[in-house]
Amino acid sequence: YDQMTALKEAGYNAIAYDEFERFAKGIIALPEKSVLITFDDGRKDSYYPVDPILQAYGYHATIFILPKYSLESGVRDYYLSKPELKKMLASGRWSVQSHSLDAHTYYPVSANGTPGYYYANKLWVEDEKRLENDKEFRERILDDLKSSKAILESELHIKVSGIAYPFGQYGQN
Repeated sequence: YDQMTALKEAGYNAIAYDEFERFAKGIIALPEKSVLITFDDGRKDSYYPVDPILQAYGYHATIFILPKYSLESGVRDYYLSKPELKKMLASGRWSVQSHSLDAHTYYPVSANGTPGYYYANKLWVEDEKRLENDKEFRERILDDLKSSKAILESELHIKVSGIAYPFGQYGQN
């Protein structure tokens, strides 16, 4: 509450994801004090306490979800469910984008099992005792990106054009 209040009192406008996308493409200009409010993981505690504040201030937010967890059938205690995501989208305050399909877990990146980031590292292929090659790495990443996008678009009837890299790791190191 305090952070959102501080933004509002400082004159910031929380924009919707589609506004950000059009701005990034040079289609529209944004007011000087524009901010994109985002949440990762698709957790319930990112939605329930925040939504009434967004509503009160007329703000928008984007949540980057893991379809592997949010779109599974059954009751969810930690991750938002499909009905909850649909309710969020229907409010007009929220947009949903990808947080990957399988990249929110550590994977072995060496023979000794050293854990590493899915998007930032070549993974260890245990049965062949080697790291994946460049082609395998690219195919794995593209498959994850495409799969997450396809699932989200199909299940939620939205356009997915963005991703928040899990752990902020996209190979920059």
